[in-house]
Amino acid sequence: MITTMPLAAGLRSLAVGAPGTVRTNEWFRERYPEVYAEFEQKSLAQVFHTRDSNPDSALFDAAMASYLGDPFRGTRERRVLGSDESQLELERDVAARAVRAAGLAIDDIDLMLVASFPSAKVGVGDAAYLARDLELGRPAWNVESTCSGGLACLQMACSLVSTGQYRNVLVLVSCIYSRACDWSDTLTWFLGDGVGAFVVSATEPGHGLLAVHAISTAETCSAFQYRIEDVDGSGHRPILRSGTSSNRALRDTSSRFVRDACLEAVRKAGMEIGDVDVFICNTPLAWYADFFAQALGVGRERTISTYDRYANIGPALMPVNMHAAATKGLLARGRVALVFTVGTVSTAGAAVMRWGDVAVDPAT
Repeated sequence: MITTMPLAAGLRSLAVGAPGTVRTNEWFRERYPEVYAEFEQKSLAQVFHTRDSNPDSALFDAAMASYLGDPFRGTRERRVLGSDESQLELERDVAARAVRAAGLAIDDIDLMLVASFPSAKVGVGDAAYLARDLELGRPAWNVESTCSGGLACLQMACSLVSTGQYRNVLVLVSCIYSRACDWSDTLTWFLGDGVGAFVVSATEPGHGLLAVHAISTAETCSAFQYRIEDVDGSGHRPILRSGTSSNRALRDTSSRFVRDACLEAVRKAGMEIGDVDVFICNTPLAWYADFFAQALGVGRERTISTYDRYANIGPALMPVNMHAAATKGLLARGRVALVFTVGTVSTAGAAVMRWGDVAVDPAT
């Protein structure tokens, strides 16, 4: 019987992008003065506070404590889609840049995976529309795992390449939270928009994706919910709202999710935490990188956060933070990175990878 050894697979290129509109905290102060004046009674402050602390939330609460005096909980600015900007056009442009950075043409792409959250079209994802706009005559699949969508796509793409089913897989990860925001609700004041894309191809042995471990976050199903509302007279659309137990669900599970996913991924890779050079987590909160480093017992200087620039951009945080780590020189050929993502109402997961010859598009 003839057997074929699995190929090593990993990133070949990486590109990111964001809308042109920058929204600072002053915009909210001026537009919603009454809401701002009573901020501590509103939803964002109710979701992120340290009342009724317990052992499960102690580490998270300690990292959050220094931000409690800030009504915006550490958020400074966020990028949001302008009225003259198109989500699909932004996604298309970033995807095309990733393909070019890889030294490929669109005809070289065998499959596209798309994690668009929320998607431009109600009821379906953006995959088929992007395939049309890119003139990609190949399969295009939607993948949804909320803020862990990028990691799910990475695992799937590497598996398909390593088994020889596809050669080059294009992954597009986008988060356009502004499509689901009622800006008068303070819960939305820490949300922004961003896009990332990468190409996965075969790489040299010992590089690329080494191990993945994912766990369910179903116990956070009560944290957030989408409701169909007309908040501004422009028509009904899904609007993000806090759930009945947002605070408890997020604080009590965070430390466990980080440790369970990351430690098992490292074990599967045949390594220990000390073997990892760079830790890249999605950073949905101003203090999340601090909390993450403390949860794993690693130095904060071995992590990275783009929260000051982008705020919470959901699943796009994974490629955006990888891009920042690469452009700052933290990721270089041969270095070992651990990537962690967590999504409410979906999954948390960690991937261990050895960085290879990844072409990083400089544009942002």
